[in-house]
Amino acid sequence: ILLFEDDNLEKNQEFGLIVVDEAHHVYANPESRSRLSTIRAKKWVLLSDESQSHGHAVQYPGGLDWTQVKLRQVARCSKRLVAGAMAFQLGGDTKLDTENCTNYDGPPLKSYVFLENSLDAYLRRLREALQHADQVLLPALGLGSRLLICVPTIQHRDTFKKIVTEALQKWNLRPISALEAVSRFNEDKDAVIYDAIDELDGLESLLVICLGLDAASDENHIAVSRSALYRGLTRAQLGAIVVNHKVKSGWLEFLNTIRLDDEKIDTKLEAKRLRPEAADERVRDDLIKQALQD
Repeated sequence: ILLFEDDNLEKNQEFGLIVVDEAHHVYANPESRSRLSTIRAKKWVLLSDESQSHGHAVQYPGGLDWTQVKLRQVARCSKRLVAGAMAFQLGGDTKLDTENCTNYDGPPLKSYVFLENSLDAYLRRLREALQHADQVLLPALGLGSRLLICVPTIQHRDTFKKIVTEALQKWNLRPISALEAVSRFNEDKDAVIYDAIDELDGLESLLVICLGLDAASDENHIAVSRSALYRGLTRAQLGAIVVNHKVKSGWLEFLNTIRLDDEKIDTKLEAKRLRPEAADERVRDDLIKQALQD
């Protein structure tokens, strides 16, 4: 970040090491990719998660002898969060090697999928989700500074702001942006983080509510919504709740045909039930469809 903001770098200055975090986003942006190409370094480290990208082929810098290291252990999330996020994870069979380095199952993921696509419907379900989070997931701790609510875009953040503010009033809580939370070290006990998913990279919270992240395939947002759902779920440490209207051919449509229980999770059994290439195939098909339309 400092490099991007510093326009006073010496013309021939060379660094010993440059680390590029969120490289899947940085190198997908032509402007930032061009900016980095002007900076010299003896060694580079690119930290990337293809599942957080939109599934497009990212153009990483060539001409260097890269060594690829795959990290398979997850430290942040519970076992159930890791298993749940796999439905939206790219990587085919290789994602089955993803492991949780703790032995904590965590509570079952909760979903509120409903028919009516209106702000009133979202308000009702969001209240139910907050009630569940308060009484079941964090009965003794409270939601303040322990909850993150994510929406797809800045526009959605503005659209949902009124109902989120209204829903939080019962708990005497208020929404703050990711930037506000970081600047205050998230010490506001009467606040929860509420922001667009692109503003939340690198952040995490005990609980996450994914609000309206699903999108229909005929809206050409399949790759974007898959990334948003994956990133939303993996912001959580303990539990996650999905609140979304029912979208035909959306990523959450399968939730209408499954049953969740509180039994101890068997990650190996869940992996066997999963068709690992499904997410990759769907994103690829959608990209081909868009290319043909263009």
